[in-house]
Amino acid sequence: DAPTYLQEYDPFMQVIEMNKSQYYPDIVAHPYYTPLPTLEQPRSVIITPVPGDDPTMGAVALFAQHHTRFSEDDIPTFEIFAKQLSQIKPDFGLAQPETNQNRLLPIWQHMIEMSTAEDIINHLHDMAERQDKVKQALVWVDVLDEQANAYGHPNTVQAFDALQRIGYLQTIFEKLHHSLEPILMWRSAVEDTLEHQLFEQMGSDCIAIFPIVDSARLIGLLVIGTEDNRFLDETDLRALENLVFAGGQAIERKTFTHLMHEEGTRLEAILQSISEGTFFVDENDMVTFCNPQFTELTGIVRSRVLNQQSHTLIDQLAACSENPEQVHEQ
Repeated sequence: DAPTYLQEYDPFMQVIEMNKSQYYPDIVAHPYYTPLPTLEQPRSVIITPVPGDDPTMGAVALFAQHHTRFSEDDIPTFEIFAKQLSQIKPDFGLAQPETNQNRLLPIWQHMIEMSTAEDIINHLHDMAERQDKVKQALVWVDVLDEQANAYGHPNTVQAFDALQRIGYLQTIFEKLHHSLEPILMWRSAVEDTLEHQLFEQMGSDCIAIFPIVDSARLIGLLVIGTEDNRFLDETDLRALENLVFAGGQAIERKTFTHLMHEEGTRLEAILQSISEGTFFVDENDMVTFCNPQFTELTGIVRSRVLNQQSHTLIDQLAACSENPEQVHEQ
């Protein structure tokens, strides 16, 4: 009945620090798992935080019987159990940890001032690698052109592309679409050779995958490897989530602006080539466009009417007409 003292990076400690439930298909494979004397050969485990009035007061683990296995779908049920447990023992509260000031707005403002979406993506990658506990980062997006691109160290990008070719991203996207919560992966828990290569290139035993979303959809991923196997606590997760949120919104804004510019350029090229004389007036009644055919047909020089009130153009049209009053009426 003596207490078991946990290592700093034990799964229990990770759940408490992150305040997020975790599913372990083989808890023994976790490099920092502290064996419990009363449990023989544990395998499938769900550990969920026990919420207090303010922060997490602890964690509770449920170990599956030898002939059964849990799944991630079981987590919500056990979280209800943990919540009920917290109501039974309300006096186990912990001191509220200090958190870094939210720098989301300054990050976003800096990103939207960049010239291209690719500049934003590269900045997102660099900012992620500057975060405490992050050893290496990779950013993958599919909004710039027909082929999605990964940004990061060349060998890591190559390992990631190999996973992409075998449909690995589809599995990740399905998980992220379900909750949009970061995914934590341990090298000891993966079996696929290509997954091991990604861990190898990132130089870490722990990888976290964050979704990058715009206002409507999942557009990419931020993949980070932790420094010297240090695990991410709740403050680290929130900082990285804020970073990818700002990046996603800035990428969407820049991509939309680029597409609108392309569409405007394409439309202007069409209007410049048609045989009819055309002019546009904006919501402020200002002339914003006249094509060359307008000048040829009317004799009105575009520079004299562009950015002028529409009545300036109408008056000149009327002056060139045999029936000025009809022009004004039309």
